[in-house]
Order: sequence, then C-alpha cells, then structure tokens
Amino acid sequence: MRYLFVILNGTAGADCVRLAQAGADAAFLPADDAIYPRGRDLQTQVRVPGLSEDLCGRYRPGHFAGVTTVVARLFGLVRPQACYMGKKDYQQWRIVARMVADLGLPVTVVGIDTVREADGLALSTRNAYLTAAERARAPGLYETLTQGAAQVAAGAAPEDVEAAGRERLKALGFVPDYVAVRRAVDLAPPTPADSDLVILAAAHLGRTRLIDNREFRR
Repeated sequence: MRYLFVILNGTAGADCVRLAQAGADAAFLPADDAIYPRGRDLQTQVRVPGLSEDLCGRYRPGHFAGVTTVVARLFGLVRPQACYMGKKDYQQWRIVARMVADLGLPVTVVGIDTVREADGLALSTRNAYLTAAERARAPGLYETLTQGAAQVAAGAAPEDVEAAGRERLKALGFVPDYVAVRRAVDLAPPTPADSDLVILAAAHLGRTRLIDNREFRR
C-alpha cells in the first residue's frame, strides 16, 4: 500500500469518493476512542512551545496543541514514511515539521502548494460559508498578500507593509486578526539578512475566518 489518507472530521463519505477517484489505496477513519482511549482529558499532550502561541495561536489558544497531540498519536498508530500537508495553513505545517524534528520521528513532512480558484482565492471548505457578496470580496486577501510581498521584496520595511496590509483589508470589508511578514523556515521575525520570507494573514469576512499566505524572496 502506497497511499493512506486519514480523515478525522468533515464529510467522510464525500471525502472517500474523492480519494477513490484520486487513486488512494485506503482511508483511515478512526473513532474518537481509538485516538483517545483514555479520553481527551487524560491523553498525553504534545505541544510545540513558542511557535504554537504566535500568529493564529494568539487567537485560537490551545488549538495547535490539539493538532500536534492528535498528529503525534496518528503517526504512532499509522507509522507513515511521509506526511503531506497543505501550505494554506502555513503555520500548522511548520509546527508539525518542528514537532517531528524535535521528537526525532521517522516521518518526512512535505508541504503542498495551495490550490486556488481562478481569481486567487485559496480553496477551503470555509469558502462555502461566504455569502455571494463576501465571496466577491474574498480574493482581496490574497491580493493584499501579493502586494505586500512585492513591497517587502522591493525594500519596504516589513512593519510598514504589515500595517498597510491591515488597513487595506479593513477597506475591503475584512476584520483582520493579523498581517505578518516572517522568516519562512521558522516563522520568526525576519532579520535584514533573511531572504526566504512569507507573508501571512488571518481575517474575518462576515462570519468566516479566512487564512492565507504567500512565500517570496527578497
């Protein structure tokens, strides 16, 4: 067996149909007690300090600890050679990669480029919650990041680009949590010597919280 996909939530039936069409060999749909045999409250916790509390972690306390705990448990059960994660949730990808490195787990964590609609909006199940008017404005998130990346690459100060990005999102009808320029490899604030960067944002559009990012070099 080459490709095993794990489904922990969402519409399992529809997901399995898509996986079969894509050539998946198997899907693992564990029950909650298979992942947490002693219950969630007694499960050993796995946490990546620092990185888990920044960016989205500031607005979703405890979220990434839940991610790393369940992913570590799955790696123990499944023993995969590689784990493929979408880069749309860039911070989550970097956190899982850090956990694997810190624990010496024999898993290669691979980031997969974000798939987008023709107008640039990142594909996400959250997009279904957007109204027609919100969907029309939603590509403005990636447009703001693209503009910000170009400005930093041209020499603009990251903090100025972050502030301008937040204001642009507000003008487009978003309520931003953050716009941040970071070092790509570890999401630390960049130094002048860093060339591989990423600009990330999280913003609310109506009742929907959207996240996106753009990698770039300067």
